[in-house]
Amino acid sequence: MKRDTATLSWEPVASQAEMNASLQQSPIKVLSYPTRQYVESNFLSSGYHGLAVLNPLFDRSGRFVTWRSALGRDVKLDHGIQNELKLACQASPQLRPPTSGLMPDMLSEALLRHTGGVANGFFWDGRVEVATIVGSKTLPRVEIPDYGKFVFARRLPSKTLTAIDAILPNYGWSSNGAQILLQGIDSVETYLVSQSLSVLDAVQNNSLFESVRLESPQLG
Repeated sequence: MKRDTATLSWEPVASQAEMNASLQQSPIKVLSYPTRQYVESNFLSSGYHGLAVLNPLFDRSGRFVTWRSALGRDVKLDHGIQNELKLACQASPQLRPPTSGLMPDMLSEALLRHTGGVANGFFWDGRVEVATIVGSKTLPRVEIPDYGKFVFARRLPSKTLTAIDAILPNYGWSSNGAQILLQGIDSVETYLVSQSLSVLDAVQNNSLFESVRLESPQLG
């Protein structure tokens, strides 16, 4: 898939004040590991809608395999789901499990296009692609206890492509707060939170993705 420099350029921010100001204005008020429960309690109870986009399994040729196909049933995001996927791969040696904490480039680029307004993001500084960009630079970081340190970046259309263009932010949001992307550093799902149902519908209707719609705590 050809990359579009107008939508996929991220540039790390070196200003502590700018990072702090952006975080203060962010719709993400609590920084914690992004689980389904975290999404439900922090966003779905306050006017947002949610979708979990699943990292695919792979067959021996590297082709994507859906969770539904591997499990032989509809997917529910419960505590035992990853163990079920592991057992499915053990039972079918041609299957490889989803990659943790990293969505395949083709999918991450497509998801970023669906969420074109997401222009602010925190990236885990332990990720190889991020470490390559950061190098020896002295950049401000946000530290989440018992989780990790994260550098802040903005999407800047005029900049040259960098190594972090094809990956998703661990915490990303649009300037108007309408869209949020959340991805744990070792998770096999990415959460898309939006005030617009049409954004979620577009992702669910894209055949590239396998996803599960989240229900608000009031409905669930």
